[in-house]
Amino acid sequence: MYKVIVPFRDKATKKRYEKGDTFSSDNAERIAFLIEQGRLEQPTKETPKQEETKKAPSKSKKGDK
Repeated sequence: MYKVIVPFRDKATKKRYEKGDTFSSDNAERIAFLIEQGRLEQPTKETPKQEETKKAPSKSKKGDK
């Protein structure tokens, strides 16, 4: 999936894409053309971040043992 950075209408589907939308296609040449024209953003390869589990410090009351 590619992020739209400049609005455009897809010539194949006639669908309008606005800034911030996502665009996908099986046509690599079409994707390359849209990136070259500055309409799509290059995808970034991000590895999914694992959520860190942070435990809140236990609060002990005075006199509790």
